[in-house]
Amino acid sequence: MNTLRYQRQRLENGIIASKERIRAIRESEFLDLKTLHQLNETIERNLQLICMIDHHLTDDRRSISRSN
Repeated sequence: MNTLRYQRQRLENGIIASKERIRAIRESEFLDLKTLHQLNETIERNLQLICMIDHHLTDDRRSISRSN
């Protein structure tokens, strides 16, 4: 499970980094719409993966508590 928690943290860090890049692009003189779109897709994908990891971790906790 530590691997999943580590991956979840990496995904969260990726979301934070993407949001920072979006903010920088919006504040710049030239808007790069293609990059903004890619960053938004990265955020969406990372959120979906985090939800899947959370679901898996929750299922594992339930199965462990049932076996005890």
